[in-house]
Amino acid sequence: MFLLWKNNPINDIYAVKHVNKEVLKLFRPGYAHITGENTPCWYEILWINDRLLLKIREEVFIHFQEFFVRQPETPLIIDMQERFKKDGYPLEAISMDPKISLGFGNQIRFLSEKKGFWTYLVPLPKADTDALQVSATLTLATSLLRSFNMKAMTESESIQQLTFATNTDIGFYGAPIAGEIGIPLRNFLAQLYREERMEAKDFIDLAMVRAWKKMHGKVNFHEKNKLSFKLEKGGFFHLDCPGNACGLDPCDYPESLDKGYEFCPHNTDTPKQQLALLTGLAAICTLAKKS
Repeated sequence: MFLLWKNNPINDIYAVKHVNKEVLKLFRPGYAHITGENTPCWYEILWINDRLLLKIREEVFIHFQEFFVRQPETPLIIDMQERFKKDGYPLEAISMDPKISLGFGNQIRFLSEKKGFWTYLVPLPKADTDALQVSATLTLATSLLRSFNMKAMTESESIQQLTFATNTDIGFYGAPIAGEIGIPLRNFLAQLYREERMEAKDFIDLAMVRAWKKMHGKVNFHEKNKLSFKLEKGGFFHLDCPGNACGLDPCDYPESLDKGYEFCPHNTDTPKQQLALLTGLAAICTLAKKS
């Protein structure tokens, strides 16, 4: 399984004092896997009307906000705040009202509640400090989302397409993003490859270009060519981003379409690169959901 941290931050939730024991039952050390079986959807990332959206299932969010909102002494939060302050990038306070915003600095804003999911707008900021706040919030959120005990969930109308997790640091390889592609999404990607559907590539490429432009104010010819989606036979994808060979690639290549696969990052150094690649993933999920 992909590993983004020197120490597993999921275990931090077990170090928090005065945690609601009923909530604790819903989490476990380790990670939720979707490569071997279909799993009810508990969160998703989408690209709709040039907006990056994070949707979290209500029953999951209600449980993990115990750590995310009500437990400011969580070791992972303390570590991030102290580390970035030392590096000269102090993180703003954690939001105390998830119906307004999520995480650091009120960057990720609550939009709506519909069909059992809470929807948040993930901004694509121009300021590096704001992009750092967004990345740090995603790191906290995905560390908890990946540790949720799926057996505690009720059935869902939709299947989890992919999982992702981020990390946030300063400097080389400071903003990795990795995850797993579920079985239905892999089969959808394999179908795109067989049918040579160039409009799918165009949609994903354009999503990343527009995200890059939002964050940088412009996109030059070289950057536009770098922001690209590629497919291999069997549904294996690659996302490229401006940088030093920056992108996402498969970690493994299982032959059977009855298995999903893991994807991992290469040289994702900045939060803006991370957010551009996340936009590419969101565009993939949006296409799959529409199919």
